[in-house]
Amino acid sequence: MQALQALEAMEQLGNAPHRRRKVYQKRYDPFSLPDVEFKKRYRFNKHTASFIIDLVRQDLQLDPRGCGTSPELQVLTAIRCWGRREVVCDAKLYIRDIVARWRGSTHDSRIFNESTLKERFERKEFRGRLLGDSGYRLEPYLFTPILRPQNEREEKYNRAQIATRNCVERCFVVWKQRFQSLLYGMTVHMKNVKPTIVALAVLHNIAIGQQDSVPDHDELNTIVDAELLPQIGEARGRDSNNALLRAFIDRHLAN
Repeated sequence: MQALQALEAMEQLGNAPHRRRKVYQKRYDPFSLPDVEFKKRYRFNKHTASFIIDLVRQDLQLDPRGCGTSPELQVLTAIRCWGRREVVCDAKLYIRDIVARWRGSTHDSRIFNESTLKERFERKEFRGRLLGDSGYRLEPYLFTPILRPQNEREEKYNRAQIATRNCVERCFVVWKQRFQSLLYGMTVHMKNVKPTIVALAVLHNIAIGQQDSVPDHDELNTIVDAELLPQIGEARGRDSNNALLRAFIDRHLAN
């Protein structure tokens, strides 16, 4: 009797539907792409991309159940999706300060006047000077062009001021070329626009530090923004600041 029961149990077991074993597809590995294709898609070479991923690896969460999205895919997907602010850059095109919380209609001078950067210059935390266009007020630490130059030295100053300030235009070209969402508009929610812009500035600086050139735009010619030329000179400010500027011109541009 027990033998018959055992045979029936085995028969039922044999007739039971088999549960399909779940098969996981192999994860896509972007680093398996050829170098040229990788940079075209993700705007950085593989070395710079690995450097960025390692910076944030510990801050990225994986699904505790396993098979979650890897840090590599999370970072590269974000970069590919990304790619009214005030920007301060240096001659090497590093972005040294950025303000991204104002609406596009806000005047540049108001953005700067209410910025932390101005406060720090007022406290004399920095050596050197900023260069701005005529939309800014002349300050001891912020030199602007001169309205209606009176002599050759002031004309020479205006040319030098514009040529030196041109680095910020080149910075924008490089930045927008690498992350074209800055050029054509972002599709993220409004609350995410500001942190996204700041994140792209950080990534831009990493690329500059790693000497990772812009895809398809390795050599930049000198760029002169046509809007700069009509702005030559309105050095607005207190008389003492005007005197300071002219003393600078007399000292450095006398010959």
